[in-house]
Amino acid sequence: MENKKYRALFIDVDGTLYYQFPVRLCMAVSLACYYLFHMRRYRELFILRDFRKLRETGLPDADNPEKEQYRQIAIKWNVSEDYVKQITDRWMQRYPLRFLAYFRDRRLIRMLNSLHAQGVQTVVYSDYPAREKVETLGLTADFVFSSVDREVGYAKPDRRAMENIMKITGCAAQECLLIGDRMEKDGVAAQNVGMDYLILKQMPWVRRQIARQCGKRTDINDCNLDHIMLK
Repeated sequence: MENKKYRALFIDVDGTLYYQFPVRLCMAVSLACYYLFHMRRYRELFILRDFRKLRETGLPDADNPEKEQYRQIAIKWNVSEDYVKQITDRWMQRYPLRFLAYFRDRRLIRMLNSLHAQGVQTVVYSDYPAREKVETLGLTADFVFSSVDREVGYAKPDRRAMENIMKITGCAAQECLLIGDRMEKDGVAAQNVGMDYLILKQMPWVRRQIARQCGKRTDINDCNLDHIMLK
């Protein structure tokens, strides 16, 4: 990676600020236990599955893409939009919060907060609403965006989302580094606007090895990060 100073860091949330596998495992156990005793509501599991699939393929092209997503799932399962929102809010937004603090990448968050204190702008960008997650994880951020925000309007890796965010934050792509965990989402989103990017390995023991190389240094430019980039 070229040695350069960045004015701002664009940070992904899920799988970047915390390790996603153990959180998903905890959620799978929680869902299994709940629906084992509420079998008449098993259809909700399929609603959650379809909602996630639709979000992963990109937001619908509509004035209110989030509401349109609720509408499409509601039509498919013959339920109300409010019902879909209630289920997804509970299991995809609120319930996972109880596990995030246990599985967060403490070293990464500590380094990002240190850089923020040194004047590096922190811009959080996730495909899912992230404000509560950021607060739970203990990250200090200047901006928190999600793809469903009206001012963003597009899911990763659509370049229009990144362009909208850069316009709001006043950052140029050449001044920023995007840190994420998925090349096909985060890496491509950065490439589409000519921004530098860093794709972290998802396994915690790999990141710990790199953290030991960095030692106590808090400047991202001082750390040997090439080993955790996917090329």
